[in-house]
Amino acid sequence: MIEDKKSHYELVKRYFRESAVKKKGYYDAKHREKLRYDPRELKIWDICFSIIDKILQNNTGIKRLIDVGCGIGDFTLDLAVRYPQFEKIVGIDFLKEKVDIACQKAEQLKNAFFFEADLLDIPFDDRSFDVTICINVLHHVHISDFDKAVRELARITEKYLILEIRNKKNIFNFWYKYIVIPLLFKELPVYDCSTSEVNELIKDHFKLQMARGNLPVCWGCRRLVLVYKRI
Repeated sequence: MIEDKKSHYELVKRYFRESAVKKKGYYDAKHREKLRYDPRELKIWDICFSIIDKILQNNTGIKRLIDVGCGIGDFTLDLAVRYPQFEKIVGIDFLKEKVDIACQKAEQLKNAFFFEADLLDIPFDDRSFDVTICINVLHHVHISDFDKAVRELARITEKYLILEIRNKKNIFNFWYKYIVIPLLFKELPVYDCSTSEVNELIKDHFKLQMARGNLPVCWGCRRLVLVYKRI
């Protein structure tokens, strides 16, 4: 854990900036392999797609969606293709290099837009989006900024908030925290949290609808997708 926030964010930005240049944004790609996303990341995408499908069954008025921390935009663009009925799908990321890649990919899509922006100060009005998605991001936010990040995501959300966390309540947390993360992510700080911690931050305005991971039980999942609905 890096106590100094400035050093923390400089390290995070350097890591992802290098991935944009050397690996075309596919920072999960293994050396000497074809550039691609990790299957675990694609599983999270599938979970999000199924959640949105379920939301749309009973909510025909969903028109605006934002993907916060969109990287090079692949997930955002999949959303734009899969849900052409959405009037606006926005992706934001804090690195210009990644946003530039995303913009190039989005040239043929009329409902996808990308902007450089900071999660801690999102440049949109309150309740600007019907659905806010933030996956593979919050564990890279400095621990002292976590509360602010979650509340900022909630602020711009009109109806549904979809967040992915690194679940510290899973039964394998000791293994991840003291062996896997120090070994595999020694160049990148990673913070975990619990569902109850997120609940507490936004309980006055949002209620948890579901929590899903790649296993049937949450206590076995390192990665959890939390779905909240505005009260």
